Amino acid sequence: MIRFALETYKQARDDAMELMLPEMHAAEVSRGVIPIAIDHKQFEWMDDQGMLQVATARADGKLVGYHVTMIRPHLHRAVLAGFVDTLYLAPEHRGITSMKFLQFAEDMLRRRGVKWMSTGVRLTKDFGRLLEHLGYTEAERLYRKELL
Repeated sequence: MIRFALETYKQARDDAMELMLPEMHAAEVSRGVIPIAIDHKQFEWMDDQGMLQVATARADGKLVGYHVTMIRPHLHRAVLAGFVDTLYLAPEHRGITSMKFLQFAEDMLRRRGVKWMSTGVRLTKDFGRLLEHLGYTEAERLYRKELL
């Protein structure tokens, strides 16, 4: 059985790294020169300041998913906003569990007063149809470039 919960960044970090790094490397569209280097101290600081939400999905205690959202006042709207940094759910747990997990993360953000959310979808892992089913609308396309 899958259990959803909120955890601190420190509580989830080590388990998440086992899932996150291989997934991040596999999902990269452009493998540029700048390597992936997660700033754990910054995430911990944000968590300590109440600027981070870490929702987890565990199956029999083992981490199988995470949903990490940065929380701050929106700079162009007078609301508290959530910007999804990263999310993942192991393939064997996707399907209806994906929708329930996203709804759990949203509900927990709502309880914190978040009124507006933004999330990205990688071209190589497009789950836009699920987001649209949950009421999201496609708003923009994101381009990246390394300035070296």
